Amino acid sequence: AENGRLAFGQAHLNRFYDSLDRLRIPFSMTKRALLDEIERCLAAAGERSASLYWQVSRGTGRRQHAFPEGVAANLLITVTPKAADADGGPMRLVTAPDLRYRAISKH
Repeated sequence: AENGRLAFGQAHLNRFYDSLDRLRIPFSMTKRALLDEIERCLAAAGERSASLYWQVSRGTGRRQHAFPEGVAANLLITVTPKAADADGGPMRLVTAPDLRYRAISKH
């Protein structure tokens, strides 16, 4: 996040919701509502520049092979302040295709 906003927000949200769909994890929160919640967490942490992490689990249920029906997904959002030495200068970046779910076909 930079200046209190999620950098590349739409791209992150699109990839996140695509992953939820491919993994067949029901998640009822809209992209707009999730973005609002992420920005609310960022503001509550008092950070304008931070690393954000969010994940959704299938929900809370008894641990067994088959996951129980009708369980609501859990959302976790963490905000971590940028390192003190992050001076806004050049950064090194490595990119790679996201191939984690290539074997899971869309339904």
